[in-house]
Amino acid sequence: MSVRETLPRSGSSAVEETQPLDLEGVDSQDERTARLDTGDERTQVQPVPAPPADAAERERRRREREKALGTRRKNTEPEPVAVAPKPKRTTDKFLGSLGLLLLRLVAAGIIGIHGYAKAMDIGSVQQMLNNTIIPEPVIMSYVLAASEVAIALALVLGLLTRLAGLGLAAIGIGALVFVKWVQNPFTGNTLSGELELLLGAVGLLFLCVGAGGASVDAAFRRRRAAAKA
Repeated sequence: MSVRETLPRSGSSAVEETQPLDLEGVDSQDERTARLDTGDERTQVQPVPAPPADAAERERRRREREKALGTRRKNTEPEPVAVAPKPKRTTDKFLGSLGLLLLRLVAAGIIGIHGYAKAMDIGSVQQMLNNTIIPEPVIMSYVLAASEVAIALALVLGLLTRLAGLGLAAIGIGALVFVKWVQNPFTGNTLSGELELLLGAVGLLFLCVGAGGASVDAAFRRRRAAAKA
């Protein structure tokens, strides 16, 4: 294809024909080159590759490229971890709950009777505390009587059982240290303070294991677990 152009020459009215402009198509549709020759100047248009048609085409090309290179796309998502169900506490099973319930009722009966007796005869309690190194015998007598009654109620209901066990252990061990075992605890063939020793041990048991399944504490614990789930 040729195109002729006419340009006016300065200082002359003649019209001179310039060299023809040749445009030639090359090779393929994806690579197109146009060359413009005017005298000594040469301009060349570089081929521009056509962009992928859409995202699917780009993904297809990427897979072909990875397949050719023998590479795989790494999976960055963490594998799901199976969470094992939390095992049921032994103390929440039938026999454990029944045993702790019976022990709570027996301990509550003993400590409750002692607390009621102290409240009815507070003068004898004050006189007993006067013979020890415990300060403020009058105040401590009322505190001791009220504490024993409160511990008995807590053990019956199974409410704040660990705290009640701590109080029961403190009362039993305190009675041994400040009253029963001030002198030689062995009188003849017997050991003084057997009841207080037993109550102290039972209190430590409740402090360690709690009230068991048949208690208010266990009901609160199950409700919290259901709320979290």
